Amino acid sequence: MKIAKGSQSFRYLAILGSLLIFMAVQGCSRYVIFLDRPDYHYQNGYKFLSEGNLDGARVEFEYAVFLDDQYAPAFVGLAMVHGSMGDMDRALEYMERAQIIFSGRKKEPLTD
Repeated sequence: MKIAKGSQSFRYLAILGSLLIFMAVQGCSRYVIFLDRPDYHYQNGYKFLSEGNLDGARVEFEYAVFLDDQYAPAFVGLAMVHGSMGDMDRALEYMERAQIIFSGRKKEPLTD
């Protein structure tokens, strides 16, 4: 069967377009994986904390905990945020949680 020259060009363009879309999606997913790590959110939280943005810092530290509930630095960050807000009881809870994780013991997740 003979294929018309125009449809053959269209097929090549479709394949090339699909390949480019696939490569773009794969390239973007690498950045999403890099950005969705607890240490990345901890660093953002610390930056917000140093700028005095307590709400931004709290959100970043909480997301770090969401990604890895055994990531102790995020609990230290939450303790600093709550201590800065005057909620010393909650700050102490977060510091105790960080200490438990650092020491290697297990504890149930904190409840809000």
